Amino acid sequence: KTYYPADRYALILWNHGNGWRRSREGAPTRAFSYDDQYGTSIKSWETDAALGGHDFDIIAWDSSLMQMMEVAYEVRAFTDFVVGSEESPPAEGYPYDAVFKEFRDNPDHSTVDLTQAFVSGMLNNPPYANRKITQSVIDSTKLDALAAALDTLADELIANDGSMDDAIHFARVNAQAYSQSGLRFYRDLHDLCDKLKSHNDTPASVKNACAAVQTAIGEAVVHEGHNSFSPGSKGVSIDFSPASVFASARADYIRLKLAQDTDWDEFLGLSP
Repeated sequence: KTYYPADRYALILWNHGNGWRRSREGAPTRAFSYDDQYGTSIKSWETDAALGGHDFDIIAWDSSLMQMMEVAYEVRAFTDFVVGSEESPPAEGYPYDAVFKEFRDNPDHSTVDLTQAFVSGMLNNPPYANRKITQSVIDSTKLDALAAALDTLADELIANDGSMDDAIHFARVNAQAYSQSGLRFYRDLHDLCDKLKSHNDTPASVKNACAAVQTAIGEAVVHEGHNSFSPGSKGVSIDFSPASVFASARADYIRLKLAQDTDWDEFLGLSP
C-alpha cells in the first residue's frame, strides 16, 4: 500500500480452512495462514490482531469451509465484501487467471460487480466440473442485520427448549452439510431455516424468526453459485452442533464476535 497504492485492494487468505474452528494442534491441516516452520496458524478470533488498522475492498478465503456467519462477522469491520466457499473446495484453489481477468479487463466496474468473477470463475472452471463447488459474496454492511435476526432465532429456540428436539434433529440431519465430521456440524443457514420451518413441531414464533433470517441472508448475499453436489447452498453456513459436541469448543467459540453479540452460543450450549 505504501509503495504501490491502488484504488481498491483485495486480500486473499489461503490454506486448508476449518471454518471458525482452530486446527488440530500439531497437525498442518485445516487451518488458515498455517506456518510450516513454527506449526502455528491464525485463529478466527485473532483477526483483529492480524488485520487491525487495515481496510480492504475484498477479503477472499481460498480456504475450506470459511464462508460461515461466524467468520464473515469476524472480519466485517475490515472489508466491504467477504468472498468464500461454504464447502471444502478443490485444493488447487481459485482459478486466479479466470477470476482476475475480469478485474484486468474491467477496471472501472463496481467492486460488487467484479466480485462476481470469484463465483463464475469457480463454477465455470472445467477441471472442477465434478467437484464440490460453492462460492458466494457477502456484503459486510448487511451482517449486523443478519446477526440481529439470528439472535432473535436463537432466543426463540432457547424459549422452546425441550419441545423442539425432533425438529432440531430433523434440521441437523437434512439441511445442507459441509465436510461433516465428529466435530464439524456446519449447515447452510438458509436451508437450515427451511428445514426448521417444514417440521410440524416448530412453533409459529420460530418459523417467523427463521423467515426473518432468510430475508436477511437475501440482503447480505449479493452473489452465490453452487453446483449439483451441494444443492442446498445459499451462500452462508453456521455451526449447528449438538450441545454434547459444542461443549468441547465453547471456550473458543465465545471468543468470536458473533458469540459476544448474539445468543447463538447460548443456543448451541443446550442444543439437543
